[in-house]
Amino acid sequence: MVNRSSRDVPSDGHVAAEPRTARPVLSRVAFKSADWTGSVQAAAGLVAFFAVWTIVGAANSFPRWWELTLTLGVPVVALFLLIVVQHTQSHANRATQLKLDELIRASDRASNRMITVEDASGSDLDRIHAEFSEKVQHE
Repeated sequence: MVNRSSRDVPSDGHVAAEPRTARPVLSRVAFKSADWTGSVQAAAGLVAFFAVWTIVGAANSFPRWWELTLTLGVPVVALFLLIVVQHTQSHANRATQLKLDELIRASDRASNRMITVEDASGSDLDRIHAEFSEKVQHE
């Protein structure tokens, strides 16, 4: 994927061509955290941490503080990662949805009503899916 700033792209009057504001600091931290935690280095670091943690516990006869630290620490880290992943996925999903909306809007054969289909109920989505399936079978 090519990473360009808005200054590199010629303005065509489209709303997306307007200058973009920087993401808030917490959003940038969340994206960097999600990138790092999904890396091989993070997985290797986690395995190394638990190996050292087990050795420390065994060397100290598995004291109560050793058990409590891990019991309390893991859920806190898991909650943090859940929030980070949810934030980054919501942001990416919204950006993807906008790109698809632009493709629908630009296509002559597509219905612009599909741009708001994510607001439809589950039964409406099932009906639309059935109609598309029927159209595909007849083509």
